[in-house]
Amino acid sequence: MQKLKLIEGEFTSEEFKEVLSNLFSNKIKFYERKDFSSLIRSGKNDLMAIKKIDELNQSVKQFLEIFSRAEADNQKLIVLSEVQIIFKNPETFNKKNI
Repeated sequence: MQKLKLIEGEFTSEEFKEVLSNLFSNKIKFYERKDFSSLIRSGKNDLMAIKKIDELNQSVKQFLEIFSRAEADNQKLIVLSEVQIIFKNPETFNKKNI
């Protein structure tokens, strides 16, 4: 398994909002494009993409609530996020390829 730091630092509420808004916006756009591509190619929506979009929109609501609380209390936020990459077929992975 490989781990990469995605976000690590102390942020004002505004910085927090900007960083997370951009992250969620890009993820939502990715799944919207995926759904649109499926609709064009097969005439059917990508149900997994639609599910992901709904989940992401729920996460956006949660992070906006956190932002509102932090802003109201003039709080700084420490945000830590990492990406864990697990190879599905580890026996075919050669660490020298990284």
